[in-house]
Amino acid sequence: AVTGITDSNAVSDVFLFDRLAGTSVIVSKANGAATSANDRSQAIALSPDGRYVLFHSRATNLIAGFVNLNGAADDVWLYDRTTATSRLISREVGSAVRGASGGANATGLSDDGDRIVFVSSASNLIPGGVVSLVTNVFVHQVSTTTTRLVSHNGSVETG
Repeated sequence: AVTGITDSNAVSDVFLFDRLAGTSVIVSKANGAATSANDRSQAIALSPDGRYVLFHSRATNLIAGFVNLNGAADDVWLYDRTTATSRLISREVGSAVRGASGGANATGLSDDGDRIVFVSSASNLIPGGVVSLVTNVFVHQVSTTTTRLVSHNGSVETG
């Protein structure tokens, strides 16, 4: 148990333990809240300095106004310890709150937390979209809020 946290979802959550301070914080929670996410979450990567935590989750309450477009599939999230907030990474092009149209799973994080690699079957992550019968690999750059398709196996970029 973590002091000050209410775990109300009865599924896996993401926590971060600070060895120097001897404290734990919940990562998979609604921004500004002390209540766990409303569905399961799984940690994937931690930046070397411990500032960023990359995870994927089926939760729909991590950010205000989130629009879930993939049903019960995961979306990719980046938690920033400095601001104690999460941001949606697998998101519709041009939106900060509309999720991927297909499931997305995080696979890697750059040391500075600026580039995230993830896989997804979504068609709404890049300008013009992508039509694919397979899961594709994407790289999202946090500083520019842009996502690039980096795999082209059976995919057709449109537009």
